[in-house]
Amino acid sequence: MGDKDTAYSEQVSSAGFWPGGRGIDYPAFYSYASPAPPGFSSAPISPAQAFWSRDLNEYILPYDAVRTAGDPEQTLMEFLTSTYEAAATTGNWDRTALECPLGAPGVPRPIAQSRQRVRASPSPEGEPPVLLSRTMSANGTKRTCKPC
Repeated sequence: MGDKDTAYSEQVSSAGFWPGGRGIDYPAFYSYASPAPPGFSSAPISPAQAFWSRDLNEYILPYDAVRTAGDPEQTLMEFLTSTYEAAATTGNWDRTALECPLGAPGVPRPIAQSRQRVRASPSPEGEPPVLLSRTMSANGTKRTCKPC
């Protein structure tokens, strides 16, 4: 199994922005879970303009819905939060082990030693060190990320 396969060996929730094309004709925010747990595609998602795309196998929130909202940041956060919660709930994730409070822009959060340890691995002369981290996977097992 290659590194790409390893990245998706557990469940993941992912979200982002797509400028349009290849399946969607307008800019939009998207969110998906992989592999999608049973019930994910029918979970309640906010805001009302968000929908499940069978063709893309992910939730879509049109950019215009965010751009024209009274509070665009709140509208986008509703989408991101509700789709993550849908993945975590339908996937029966150990949310206590996985989650931390949202931070404030420009203010680094302290990282608890038990949640993540980062170290630099030895590297050939003249190359920057490779960072390795130990994190918790969705099923609660500890895994060490391999450098790309």
